[in-house]
Amino acid sequence: MPPQAQKELLGWIDTGNEGAVDKFFADAMAKSLLLDWMMKLAMHNSGQRTPYASLKHYQQYETGSISSLLAQDVLLMAGAEDHYIPVHRRDSLESRAPGRRDLKRCADNSSLGRQLGGYRYHFRLPVRARHRGGPAGAAVPQMEA
Repeated sequence: MPPQAQKELLGWIDTGNEGAVDKFFADAMAKSLLLDWMMKLAMHNSGQRTPYASLKHYQQYETGSISSLLAQDVLLMAGAEDHYIPVHRRDSLESRAPGRRDLKRCADNSSLGRQLGGYRYHFRLPVRARHRGGPAGAAVPQMEA
């Protein structure tokens, strides 16, 4: 999303402009099958009837207030084309947990991790990649300490 459009959308959400937010998403969902699926799933999972209501519902779920309390090992996974945690958000998420003992970062730049069921790949491949060189022919995620 272009930065100006993102700023405008966030402004509408913050000021309670439900009509503008819902119109924005109606237009965008008509152009993107992925966004249409994501927003409909978000509304279903949150029990809300509109994109605005769903976004306001999910604003209640944040980790900023507790991330600094982390005191155990952390595995932070991100994907180059991941719509949940894209690689460009990884550093900001990492900085929110200064008390963690150890941090392993896994960046998946392959299409394999983006496939349905890719979560199994993320939990198995990093261990193989570090200890056995990974499966033959598979794209190996970047492991960073």
